Amino acid sequence: MISKENLRKIGSFTKPHGIKGEIGYVGDRVASFVGEESYIVCEIEGTCVPFFIEGVRRKTSSVQLFKLAAVDSADKARRLSGKAVYCPAEAYPEADDEADNSWSSLCGYILEDQYGESHGAITAIDDSTPNILLVLEEGDRTLLVPAVEDWIIDVDHAGRRLQLSLPAGLLDI
Repeated sequence: MISKENLRKIGSFTKPHGIKGEIGYVGDRVASFVGEESYIVCEIEGTCVPFFIEGVRRKTSSVQLFKLAAVDSADKARRLSGKAVYCPAEAYPEADDEADNSWSSLCGYILEDQYGESHGAITAIDDSTPNILLVLEEGDRTLLVPAVEDWIIDVDHAGRRLQLSLPAGLLDI
């Protein structure tokens, strides 16, 4: 059985890519520990579940695409969306806790406004422009919210919640 104490958080899964089971990943680089028998771990219903890595390729400057063994459809990949990604600590010794302070570490968190109203889960970080954007899925809408440090009210890592003071009307656009 895999113990969470022996793991290091390296990032989060975003959303499926294509129909063959690839899934987006944001976080620390993974090339240094990907090999023939390498695996990552996701916590599913309180259990640390290993997934062997079949391949990793770059999608954008901040998003990589993972192909995992036994994840062979978009539906199976969707079940991993928003999940934190861990690796064995000994396989990735150069990782440090600074990654937990990056915008990409907030993928999977629920965004709340200053009034405590939920606006969906952060599914990706768009850093393709100088202004970093949080990508949210709220029902059938995709929302883009500027990632502004001055707007942060609270980050609840245990509850996977980010609370921001949002300007009036921002989410009505």
